[in-house]
Amino acid sequence: MFESMRFNTIDNLFVLYGLDASGKSTQARIVKKKLEGKGYEVHHIKTPSNGVWGTVQRGLLVGGSKKRAAVFGFLDFLSLMPEFGSARKTDNEVRNISIDDLTNGYLDDIFKKLEKANASSKVIYLMERHPLFDAITYFGPKLKKNWYYRAFSFLFPKPGLAIRMKTSPEQSFERAKKRSDDTGQALEITENLEALVEADDNLGEVGLRGVKFTDVDTSDEVEEEESAEEIVEVIGEHKKKTERNVKKGITKTVRKAKKILKEGLDYLRREDQ
Repeated sequence: MFESMRFNTIDNLFVLYGLDASGKSTQARIVKKKLEGKGYEVHHIKTPSNGVWGTVQRGLLVGGSKKRAAVFGFLDFLSLMPEFGSARKTDNEVRNISIDDLTNGYLDDIFKKLEKANASSKVIYLMERHPLFDAITYFGPKLKKNWYYRAFSFLFPKPGLAIRMKTSPEQSFERAKKRSDDTGQALEITENLEALVEADDNLGEVGLRGVKFTDVDTSDEVEEEESAEEIVEVIGEHKKKTERNVKKGITKTVRKAKKILKEGLDYLRREDQ
């Protein structure tokens, strides 16, 4: 279940972002395996996806324009949003309360169910890139003033934690060139040194309300395992903190609800006399 939502922020959605060739895919693969080893159900979401919009976006990134690629990136993300729906299965367990429950230990019952749902929340969404972050990275912070960016900021699910893969533009460029040489795949329009330097400056401006940000150094390819361990540790700490906050929120809500219910029942008893 979504452990908590603040302005469409999903606490168990974690985004790996950064420059092109900064190690996002490599780290996502290693981190997924490590988290699954700890008992988590990990959904790896990669953008661009292999769907229709993602395929078009990849083509535009090689031989098109940044603006058109960004548009299809937003469409691709919209098509991926149902992926998050599976995390809400536990909500039915919380919400299916009959009328009889109201006078038969309702609050104690729902409190137990909420605690159970929170304790069993072993789902993690691990996402490579995010269209809102990419938009700022490749178009600059001035984009935040545009109405469509604000609209998408409201609409799109945002992560509870965003983890930046920290590399220099020069390192990213060299990695991108090596990947191109090894695979025969053309460099993307953003994978040139000038564009990467500009993007690196813009990365410092990436920020969204309700989202926590942190950096992990992925500059040394030899230490990929160490970087992955750091990411796993950061995710674990974030989950512990949010789970504590959810429990506090549930306790406060139940106390308030008990008070309101008691006042309501007292009022009904007085009316019956």
